[in-house]
This record gives sequence, C-alpha cells and structure tokens, in this order.
Amino acid sequence: MMGLSRIFVVIHVFLACDGFLLDDRTSLATTSGPLLSDQHYNFLINLIMNERQTRAKLEQLVVRLEQEFLATQQGVTDIYHKSSNNNATLEQQTKNWNVLYAKCINLENDNSLMRSNLNALRTDHTNQKRKLHENVRTRSNLSTTP
Repeated sequence: MMGLSRIFVVIHVFLACDGFLLDDRTSLATTSGPLLSDQHYNFLINLIMNERQTRAKLEQLVVRLEQEFLATQQGVTDIYHKSSNNNATLEQQTKNWNVLYAKCINLENDNSLMRSNLNALRTDHTNQKRKLHENVRTRSNLSTTP
C-alpha cells in the first residue's frame, strides 16, 4: 500500500512538471524557473532510495521465507517417511502378535485337554486301585475261609 502512494506521488510530481516530452512535436513549456526544484529533486531521489531499500528488505524476507518453507517441507517429508516406516513396523508387529495369540489359544486348549485326560487317568487309577483292594480282600477272605 505504501508503494502505491509513492508511485502516485511520483506521477503527480511529473504531471505537475508538465509531464515527459514524448516526441519532437511537443512544444517546450516556457517557464521562468527550472522545471524541478532542488526540493522536488531531493524528494524524488529519497523516494527512489526508500523504494530500493524497501524492495531489498522484501527480497530478503522472501528468501528467508523460502528457506523456512523448504526446511518445513523437508521436516514434514522426513516425518511422513518415519511414520510410514513406523506404520509398517506396527503392522508387522500386529501380525506377529496375532500369530502368538493364536498359538497361546492352541496351548490353552491343549492344556485343558491334557487336564481332562489327567483327571480321567486319576479316576481310572482310583477305580483300578479300589478293584485291586477288593480283589485282594476277596482273595484273602477266600484263603482264610476253609
């Protein structure tokens, strides 16, 4: 916005000084004094110098912003690649966990089956022991009776 007001001032100063001579057909203005006073000349020079300084500052700012943008873009790219790698690792770990979980379930089922078999064997053992004691008692009763 500041640049537009300066341009307007420059145009206004040139128009106030009867503009530029565009070709040889334009008649020269007859004035008793110089077309540009020292004050006007100094004003224009200061205006041009200020515009150059402002443009240099803007160019530096644009360069800095471009560098920040590239650094941010690189950072985002790095984070994206790291997160992709992390996601792949997490997916593989999830698959491994699922396999381990399935094996655990199978082991629990095998354990339950073995406990059932053990209980069945204990029951059979107890029954066989009882039968053996009965047989021994029966034989001892048979052998003691005449």
